[in-house]
Amino acid sequence: MCTRLYKSAFNSVQVGGGCVEERIGIGELAERTGLSESALRMWEHRHGFPVPVRGSATAHRRYSSHDVELVTQVRDAKAAGLPLGVAIANVVNRQRRGSTESVFGALLDEFPGLMSFRVPRPAAVDLSRALEDECLARATRPVVLGSFQLGERFAASSRRWSELARTASWCAVAADFSQGGHPYPESKVAWCDLPEDSPMRREWTVAWWDGVGGSILNGWEVPVERGGTALYELVVSTRLDVVAAAARVLVGVMRAQGVRIPSTVIQGLEQPFVASPDSSISDRILARAASRLGKKR
Repeated sequence: MCTRLYKSAFNSVQVGGGCVEERIGIGELAERTGLSESALRMWEHRHGFPVPVRGSATAHRRYSSHDVELVTQVRDAKAAGLPLGVAIANVVNRQRRGSTESVFGALLDEFPGLMSFRVPRPAAVDLSRALEDECLARATRPVVLGSFQLGERFAASSRRWSELARTASWCAVAADFSQGGHPYPESKVAWCDLPEDSPMRREWTVAWWDGVGGSILNGWEVPVERGGTALYELVVSTRLDVVAAAARVLVGVMRAQGVRIPSTVIQGLEQPFVASPDSSISDRILARAASRLGKKR
């Protein structure tokens, strides 16, 4: 007997106007995900995934649009080289934890002891530049991800990001690009426009990793009185597990907006990231340095 790893969250879903979400059969699920019906049945038999909704033991399998997304995630992780059982377990575990659209919130939730500190915007810019410079200096074809509150803020840094993208294995940014400021078509920076209600519209992120090292700066803009200096509460880390946690949120948000994620990035993020023994020391050094940056101007 198969142990169920996952239970569909869509037994009876009401959407706006009182309409029940459409159910699809296994044939349409196969068509939408590019898998065969026999493969989906095998997944269910061996791994308990995906879980169909049935009115009775003899009724036909029925699935929701959410099931389509979860199956697609497993398909992509498997195509990237992950064993099927591991790919399913990773997707199911993320589903159980729930999804998030805030890098800052995800980091505080997953790493309760992670330090945060508040600095004015000029100091945050200095620290962001330091992380970017380290990434450029290593010249190791890293993955580089970023988020900006406004497209115009990305535009102000577009030259640096174009240089980051030029030698990166993949580079992508997310922001409120509704008023412009997105990368030029010839740029190697992939981009996505954040939805109007996205909490990431108040956040700022720079993250990179190359399989050996990496770093993350993430923060949210603290409300201040009109005319006051912009203030950010930041977390900064060189721990690869922290970098990976932030990257997974960014990639998830970008994917939800239709950005095509390279299979190498998917595969890399599915692997375990282990923090080095000295990472807490470097975290404290970075935090202390950041509290002093930008004070003399």
